[in-house]
Amino acid sequence: MGKHERKRIELREKHLICLINSEIDFDFAKELTGKDILLDKILAQKIKTAFPKTKQAKHIGNIYGNSLGDIKLIQKSESKNIFLEIKFVKSGYGTRANISQDALTKYGVFKDTTPWSFFRAMEKHDLWVFEKLSEFSHYKNANKPIKAVRPLICRMAKELKEATKKENKISAEAERIKTSIMEKDRQEKLKYIKYLSTRFIDYDNLKKFVVLILTGNHTSTAFKKFRELRFC
Repeated sequence: MGKHERKRIELREKHLICLINSEIDFDFAKELTGKDILLDKILAQKIKTAFPKTKQAKHIGNIYGNSLGDIKLIQKSESKNIFLEIKFVKSGYGTRANISQDALTKYGVFKDTTPWSFFRAMEKHDLWVFEKLSEFSHYKNANKPIKAVRPLICRMAKELKEATKKENKISAEAERIKTSIMEKDRQEKLKYIKYLSTRFIDYDNLKKFVVLILTGNHTSTAFKKFRELRFC
């Protein structure tokens, strides 16, 4: 995603907050298209309906620290605050077309096999990545989180990635850490593939899985009917 796209998405997020808060005085809306404004209005109404106890919405996107999303919904009374992660997709299905990381075991391609997420947990993947990310000493917010919470890890990684684009000593440090994490990921994947090579494959389910992927039908709806697929 380029600098222009990131700026536009941030404008969309701020516009969405104004709509949730029923604010009408915002100059930046003129930079958005009519389609953007219409879609934001629809989304804002859905959020209001889903979270009727919301007192105020605040923009927290791109802030490193203890925030867990792009938008914070402050609730009335003593209700816990709600954090929303907003995704804007230019075309296609976006995350709707993402299959589960455990799809190979979830849909029975491999029988009696440890799922990928469990395998990574046993390898203490998130803890290792968190500790490696914590070696970076130039986060905008110096108050680093105590626990290796996945959303916080993602935000740390996002800021680290941005730092690698600058040509200075900070970018060299960020690049070193990023390279270490990528190599760790690669080694874990190779280890899991080696483990899968020892497990039993259900070739009928493998055919179904491949057909859904190749035909572009790898959505949650299609996979719900996975067991019903029959080959002539």
